[in-house]
Amino acid sequence: MGNRANTVTILNAPGRLQATVVEELRLVAEDCVERVAADLEIGGVDVVLTTEYTYVPIEELAVGGYAPSASLVFIAMDPENPAFARWRENLPGTVAHELNHAARWRSAGYGSTLLQALVSEGLATVYESIMTGHTPPCAEARGDFHEVWTEAAPLLHTTGYGHATWFFGEGHLPRWTGYGLGYELVSRHLAAGGVSIQEATKLPARDFLQYLPEALSA
Repeated sequence: MGNRANTVTILNAPGRLQATVVEELRLVAEDCVERVAADLEIGGVDVVLTTEYTYVPIEELAVGGYAPSASLVFIAMDPENPAFARWRENLPGTVAHELNHAARWRSAGYGSTLLQALVSEGLATVYESIMTGHTPPCAEARGDFHEVWTEAAPLLHTTGYGHATWFFGEGHLPRWTGYGLGYELVSRHLAAGGVSIQEATKLPARDFLQYLPEALSA
């Protein structure tokens, strides 16, 4: 799949996007996909932009994404959200984040345990930060690493950890806790392990435990 071209498709049958926006959106999206795919060395990905999946866009950005497989990425937008006026600056980070997920699907996969989800989201969020030059909003919800990690540790290798609780704030944890924790976990690994984000994207989730302080090791 690495040598195959990537495609960008904009779905706009409901007409929620103005024609002029669609044309510019296509150019910006194609440029983002080309740059990120080249950096990650991936091809054969269908990137679909849509105004459906209204639950996906991040409220602060009016843009969000979902990568269900190694060859399909959805970018959902909310043109009725005032934040959509900044789509040109918000779209590149979302493309980078989701294409990193697509790249990881080709090696370790997204995973089903809490540790695997933390690493997958941490990698995508760190990669987004590197490619855009700024910290994504979801990475800022880190809280106290030791305190949050202590709560996460007993659940790391379980599948019934409650994804919505850890990543979307649908429970006792603050919104985006999992993203912040994953961002910190991956950042520490990159700093201590001397590997690139491209190399790290292919590593098994368990590898990201090796550089934790001994008191935090699972």
